[in-house]
Order: sequence, then C-alpha cells, then structure tokens
Amino acid sequence: MESGYTFELCVIIAIHIKQMKTINKRILLLAILFFGLFMIPSFICAFAQDEGTLGINFVWQIFAKLFTILRFPTHTLFWPIISKFGAVIYFLGLLVNCIFYGFITERIVHLFKFKKFK
Repeated sequence: MESGYTFELCVIIAIHIKQMKTINKRILLLAILFFGLFMIPSFICAFAQDEGTLGINFVWQIFAKLFTILRFPTHTLFWPIISKFGAVIYFLGLLVNCIFYGFITERIVHLFKFKKFK
C-alpha cells in the first residue's frame, strides 16, 4: 500500500515539474514589487525599533515584526557573511529575499490555477 502512494506522489511531482517550466512573469513581477513595497517600511520600522525610537503605534510594531519574516532566508542563513561585507551585500540580500518570496508566491498562484483546472 505504501509503494502505491509513493508511485502516485512521484507522478504528481513529475506533472508539477513539467508545469513549472512556465512562469507567469506578470504575477512574478507584481509579487516582487509587493514584497519590495512591504520590505521598505518594515526595514525602517525594524531600524527604528533597534534604535529605540519606534514608539507604541500598533501598525509600526507589526511592520517591525514583519521584517523578521522578510529577512529570511538570506539574512538568517548567511548572516556571518552578510555582516562581514557591509551595506551593499545587506541590501542585495533583501532584494534576493523579495525575489525569493515573489517566486514562491508565483508558484503558489500557479499551483492553485493548476488545481482549479484539474
């Protein structure tokens, strides 16, 4: 019974790999812009929180906490490297994160469209 499940899983993965060759560039760009626009105020709020000047505004507190999520994966996994090379690498890492989250979002949208038509 377990081998039948494994076979079905392999077939599903093969179908998804075949479908992954088409990337909707419009959704990808919109998702990257969306995460980039959230990255800017969240970075500023996180910086203000670190400096102790953020205050108690609920919205700004949410943006400061959001930066913890948006800085993943590059800043979480590669922090020793990023901290060694300065601000340019720091901001390039944030850009890579926006592209990463944009790509993940595009794939999720593609998956929902694939499931809808199936």
